[in-house]
Amino acid sequence: MSMEADILAILEAITELGGRVWAVTLPEKPTLPAATYQYITGIPEVTQGGPDNLTFKRVQISCFGETYGDAKTAGRAVRDALSGVFVEGGSLQASFVDNHFDDKELETNLYKDLTDIIAWGKEQ
Repeated sequence: MSMEADILAILEAITELGGRVWAVTLPEKPTLPAATYQYITGIPEVTQGGPDNLTFKRVQISCFGETYGDAKTAGRAVRDALSGVFVEGGSLQASFVDNHFDDKELETNLYKDLTDIIAWGKEQ
């Protein structure tokens, strides 16, 4: 499994989201709360001996809710699920919360809780 698939599997297992997780954008009229994820950066690690097959990725997860509380609850669940994760032998080897903040979509009037995750793993 790829690092992206490992992260998606963790997100889809979060009870508060009920499997409502999409890449980059929400569908029209989604059931809420829901989340989107996108990869902000992906940097392969290189040592003095050359590439070491490890990759650093910044992933942003946006949790949406009709209320501020719904978005915050979903965001906390994401941070709990992905903070300090160490996966022995998987593509995703570690993930940590780097940043989180709130926002509100003016067009949809939805509240957002955004979390930036730093993920380390092996590309396959």
